[in-house]
Amino acid sequence: MAVGKRKKCRQGELFLCAHEISSSSSSFYEAFNKMPGKNGFDAYVEELCASFYADVSIDIGIDTAPSG
Repeated sequence: MAVGKRKKCRQGELFLCAHEISSSSSSFYEAFNKMPGKNGFDAYVEELCASFYADVSIDIGIDTAPSG
């Protein structure tokens, strides 16, 4: 093949705006994220993991400036 004789292919535009992308899975995840709250899963896991978290009444860490 000779130099400069190759057919040129144009690459399409690569930039996409967020609103141009269709999100077909969003309705699935919206419904999926509602399920744990309905069935008490969040409360169950929080109770199950409570022993791994520090008691908030214990003074831990470095004193910081008060917010506000």
